[in-house]
Amino acid sequence: MSEILKERFVVFIDILGFGAMVRQAARDPDGDMANRLAAALKVIEDLGQSRGDIVFPSKSNSDFHSHAFSDCIVMSVVPSAEVVAELFVVLAKLTLDLMKIGVWIRGGMSHGLISKTRTTPWGPAIVEAYEVESKLAINPRIAMGKSAVEFVNRAATGVQKDDRLVRDDDGVWSLEPFVWVRSDAREKLPYLTKEKARRIKSELESAHEGVVDSPRIFSKIEWLRERWDSQLKPKDGVPIFDCRTELGIEQDSIEDWVTAFETAFKGED
Repeated sequence: MSEILKERFVVFIDILGFGAMVRQAARDPDGDMANRLAAALKVIEDLGQSRGDIVFPSKSNSDFHSHAFSDCIVMSVVPSAEVVAELFVVLAKLTLDLMKIGVWIRGGMSHGLISKTRTTPWGPAIVEAYEVESKLAINPRIAMGKSAVEFVNRAATGVQKDDRLVRDDDGVWSLEPFVWVRSDAREKLPYLTKEKARRIKSELESAHEGVVDSPRIFSKIEWLRERWDSQLKPKDGVPIFDCRTELGIEQDSIEDWVTAFETAFKGED
């Protein structure tokens, strides 16, 4: 066994559009964007400084490591199916907590070797996670590299991944951050509450309206808005509330029109 490297499941995350947010905050140091950035970085900093027994209270064997710098955070845990499944929940909570204040994140996941040191982590698995974030994820999602997909397929059960991971239209596997819409919505105290969902909806709408000079950023917000709407649409009473954006509500009208059209012409050549 190496004295320097060890096998870990790794996540690299950063804030989408951080540079533009900093420039906007600099123009008004006491304004909304400066406060928003400070709040987001505090969330990331707190997670970066947290002990494993706090982040994973039910998993004493997580050996959780984290290192935050600027708008980025690197996290790693032991490559155990149970611990990695709990890590997905931690990442989903982080995604929702930041969306609530209008901050979107992107990340990459990998499985492999990293250094044993906590202070300055390095290793091929960190390089892979960074490259997945910067080259594969593209949209505001936490994408899985090939090594992460292989680990999950080999080690995890259906219960540990079915409601936590999704394969997107481009073939990339990523975290499903709105897991509580399906799996936790019937609990008495779901993490994605109606109040939190309303705030996220408001931030998505505001970002969609506010991005007028960056087609690249606009396409990412549009992607996230569509993802949000697809999961927040009530189905069989889950969730018990509807906090989709206007795009999602409008989609209902389109679907109703298509259904009515198909019904009216059913059976005709």
